[in-house]
Amino acid sequence: MLLLIDDQRQIGVVEISRHLRLSHPLIVRMAREFQERGLVNINSDPSDGRRRVLSPTEKGRREAVALRDFNSKIGAMFDDVFAEIGAPVSSILDQFDAALDATPISKRLAKLI
Repeated sequence: MLLLIDDQRQIGVVEISRHLRLSHPLIVRMAREFQERGLVNINSDPSDGRRRVLSPTEKGRREAVALRDFNSKIGAMFDDVFAEIGAPVSSILDQFDAALDATPISKRLAKLI
């Protein structure tokens, strides 16, 4: 969520919810937590007082830079691991998604119970 806010510089709660495919109430709670931690500012949209707009603070921008760096390092580490075993991440994830599409987790769990 922080990376999305940093990328957009200013984005509404509803847009975040849609983009991340998470519930509106969850995004509202997360936004408050981010604000309490000094990562974002939450303001009313001047053209629509009901709409809340989030923008990164300086601290939030610094954290986003650190998070991008961390994600890059983790991605490189996983690339190395998958290169060792001779299977690209995208191929494995595509197969994983296809298997779950064919038999969802709920059905797989039902077999265990």
